[in-house]
Amino acid sequence: MNYGSVQILQADLDRPEHQQAVLELVNNYAMDPMGNGKPLPERVKNELIPGLRKHPATLIFLAYQKSRAVGIAVCFYGFSTFAAKPLINIHDLAVLPDCRGQGIGRILLEAV
Repeated sequence: MNYGSVQILQADLDRPEHQQAVLELVNNYAMDPMGNGKPLPERVKNELIPGLRKHPATLIFLAYQKSRAVGIAVCFYGFSTFAAKPLINIHDLAVLPDCRGQGIGRILLEAV
């Protein structure tokens, strides 16, 4: 999906470049004051992609500007008991600090 200068892709965790983008964006989010304020521990970095690949409900969207991954929405399929239909839970939504204020987060939400 293209939104002007931003392209949204559903991450394919079999692709090394998507794996790297997910790791970098989640780690950057973890370092942000909105995250933990510190980088992911090495154990988490080593286990994140295998864990996401193994989880049957994983859905990840990546936002790119040109060839640079600048935003991420980590989601999981769920089910609403009140509506009796599937839903998507957004677990993490993050945009690189130097790319904020451009509507990338809103574009990721629209893609979800």
